[in-house]
Amino acid sequence: MSLDKSKKILVFDTSANACSAALWVDGKVVCSCFQVMSRGHSEALVPMIAEVFRKYDGCNIDVSGLTAIAVTVGPGTFTGIRIGLATARALALPGRLPVIGLTNFDVVFWQSPKVQGPTLVVLETKREDFYVQAFAENKEALQGPMALTAEEIETLLPAEPFTLVGDGAERLGHKLGDSGRKPSHLFGDVEPIAMEFAELASKRFDSGVYADPEPLYLRAPSVTVSARK
Repeated sequence: MSLDKSKKILVFDTSANACSAALWVDGKVVCSCFQVMSRGHSEALVPMIAEVFRKYDGCNIDVSGLTAIAVTVGPGTFTGIRIGLATARALALPGRLPVIGLTNFDVVFWQSPKVQGPTLVVLETKREDFYVQAFAENKEALQGPMALTAEEIETLLPAEPFTLVGDGAERLGHKLGDSGRKPSHLFGDVEPIAMEFAELASKRFDSGVYADPEPLYLRAPSVTVSARK
């Protein structure tokens, strides 16, 4: 079976509490891998990509047969984002493949149930604040990505019913509920999974609107600098 002229996109994510990879070929995910993990992405990703290729029985395909590579760029764990981007660039370099960067906001919004009214994608920072971006019902972003406290988010909430989605949605929902601004819908179990957002990567590739991906951190990493002796 020859698929030499097919569109083949390798998609993967290492930015959150899991590692996932998928292969998109001509309009569908043909194989995928997923594993929950809080650390160890660097050791897991390349074997997972190899497993995706091995599991695909449509033809003998490897990186040289790809059309493009897509990867999440954050915000998320600093180490995970760096691992994903470095791997994507290394795999793409020999064949000069295009690399499509997808923000975690776009990915989570794509994966979330579609409801009426605006949706706030809320990602966990494991601090007092949240990573947040709002989207209109027509999928248009209403503002750029931001790191905000619950109090700051409350001042930006729309007057109409709104939805919260993402791994930070439940924590923010509780805080907003205390002030009487409960969301109309809340989906707290939506996290980036390659097989779920592979179609978004394909659409972004088809649009031709993408550039070399850069990490989206929204703030500097937490580091401890040792005092000089």
